[in-house]
Amino acid sequence: MTTEERQEILDKIENLKEEVENLENGDNEKEYIEYLNDSQESYKIGYLEFFAGDILKNCDEVAFRCSLNDYNDSRITDINDEIENLQEELSEIEE
Repeated sequence: MTTEERQEILDKIENLKEEVENLENGDNEKEYIEYLNDSQESYKIGYLEFFAGDILKNCDEVAFRCSLNDYNDSRITDINDEIENLQEELSEIEE
């Protein structure tokens, strides 16, 4: 492994750790609303169209926060697994 490849892995690990920190702080509300809007069908009433993320946030803030926390916990677990895999890759190469 070249020094450049090693640095790329280290940079990726650092970026993933920053992403985990943002998720732990709940700094991704807009991203979560977009995720809900993209993953669920919109609701039409007459000529109006409403989206799942907007509906949940505006109608039940507690449920929105709980589901956001669940979403973040799942993402954090996935990211931590990815960090662990990258760290293992580094340690195997450096041995």
